Amino acid sequence: MNLETRIDEIRKRIEAAAVRSGRRAGDVKLVAVTKQVEPEVIARAAEYGIRAFGENYAQELRLKQEIVNRAVSENVEWHFIGRLQRNKVKYLVGSVALIHSLDSISAAGEIDRRARADGMKMPVLVEVNTGGETKGGVEPEALDAFLDELSEMPGLDVRGL
Repeated sequence: MNLETRIDEIRKRIEAAAVRSGRRAGDVKLVAVTKQVEPEVIARAAEYGIRAFGENYAQELRLKQEIVNRAVSENVEWHFIGRLQRNKVKYLVGSVALIHSLDSISAAGEIDRRARADGMKMPVLVEVNTGGETKGGVEPEALDAFLDELSEMPGLDVRGL
């Protein structure tokens, strides 16, 4: 199945799910994950109408962002969906539309500092560890205290969990 056919299939599934839940398909944002996908394929997806891409690795995101943004005529937005490391924040603030994986106060502080220095509020989602694994995420019992600390950081725009 070629790329365009796969995208069409995904759009049909989104539309069907939206109808089942009483929503419009346009209310749902499709974020295409680009992990291990070549920039040329991402550019083809963008030309076919995909406007949001998510990448797991900050350095890969920078490379793909540069190549794809030069190759396509339409604006696309980038999301960071991987494990957030404090030392990678500098590559993300101001260059991604949303960080999906905030789970530490040290990373939050770095995002806040850089966003305020750039005169912006960085949109973030807090990652919650609901599976009991050690991969990452804020433990559910620590979530209230974590959110309280984030509320003191004016450079963050917490959009959800």
